[in-house]
Amino acid sequence: MGLSQTNRYSPDRREYQYRNGVFAASTLERSYSDLTEDGLDLGLDYRIPITISDGLFTNLRFGVLSNARDRDNELIRLGVLQRDNTLDTSQDLEVLLTPQAFIDDQYRLNTNKTTETDSYDATQDLNAIYLSSETDIGFDWTVVAGVRVEDFEIDLNYPNEPNENVSTASDRSSTDVLPSLGVIYRYSDAFQIRSGYAQTISRPNITESVSYTHLRAHETSLHL
Repeated sequence: MGLSQTNRYSPDRREYQYRNGVFAASTLERSYSDLTEDGLDLGLDYRIPITISDGLFTNLRFGVLSNARDRDNELIRLGVLQRDNTLDTSQDLEVLLTPQAFIDDQYRLNTNKTTETDSYDATQDLNAIYLSSETDIGFDWTVVAGVRVEDFEIDLNYPNEPNENVSTASDRSSTDVLPSLGVIYRYSDAFQIRSGYAQTISRPNITESVSYTHLRAHETSLHL
């Protein structure tokens, strides 16, 4: 059993670009984000050794696993609009974006950069059961067989998005049966042959499922 909490607080992340030595006002973005995720992990495993005969022995294993994630993410993006096209925009940003520049209406605050899906609430649940056996047949052969059943679900909600279909489109759910089989032949104490088959699955997590642009630096961007 495990409990966890993850926090990521970005009070003022700034990104902007100078193109050909000139400040591009449309590229400036100041973002304020606060993410909190609570996690709960539960697991139980059990092994039963079984002797079938003198030359046939198996270890039977079974278990259950449950992972739950509950995330709350709040994000606001702000930008600027350039009103005075006569400005020398090759100057440093600290010179251009002064309080007086906004008073003189050379620049205006752009509050329309935040999208309806920037803030979201999400839950992610994974529940699994498995059964496996490791059977020794004489001294030369071992057969390992198993199956794992996983039930996976992501539920996303965008509190600022009026269209409920957007939240529904981001939801994910699946139930998968994942078998495995392996065989070992011991030719001698120094040499053995192994053969195996297993089926696995990789799923998108919450971050990969949300409908918003992640905060990520670009190679041509400058960050303060």
